[in-house]
Amino acid sequence: MSPNKFSPHLLILPEDEATKDIANGFHNSLNVNTRSLQILPFAKGTKDVFEKFEHDHISKMRQFRQRRILLLIDFDDEFFVNDPDRSNIQRRLDYIDSRIPSDLKERTFVLGVRDEPETLRSTVKMSFETIGNELARDCPHSQSELWNHEMLRHNDRERERLMRSCGEFLFV
Repeated sequence: MSPNKFSPHLLILPEDEATKDIANGFHNSLNVNTRSLQILPFAKGTKDVFEKFEHDHISKMRQFRQRRILLLIDFDDEFFVNDPDRSNIQRRLDYIDSRIPSDLKERTFVLGVRDEPETLRSTVKMSFETIGNELARDCPHSQSELWNHEMLRHNDRERERLMRSCGEFLFV
């Protein structure tokens, strides 16, 4: 079911099937208001996430001022040329920042695993859906074992920004 586009809501655009499974686990968490959240079909890579964002969502976000979007990507090394002066995450964040129109930066969020989601899954020994469920359960709290995992802790600032914007309507 789609959320009411005139009420505050969050769309999640996952990069691939693994990130979509994590998003599904998040959506199915008991503390999530599922009527304020919609998971979109997954893209086929980071570049495709931004193409879909630009072609399918920017104009709708401008039309529906209560809409927010979470771009769910991974920060693996396949996307960028090696630059010894900046970390891979910083290169991705710079790229991301350049692709989000300034009038939508406040309502656009980007979260993801430092490497591949499969690496996180094998490290924490949980299914993708369980990972998503745990992340949803702990998202409103600053102290969280999973959010503080080395493969996720780079999301701290963005998670806090997401909570300031969406926490009131996203969690019950």
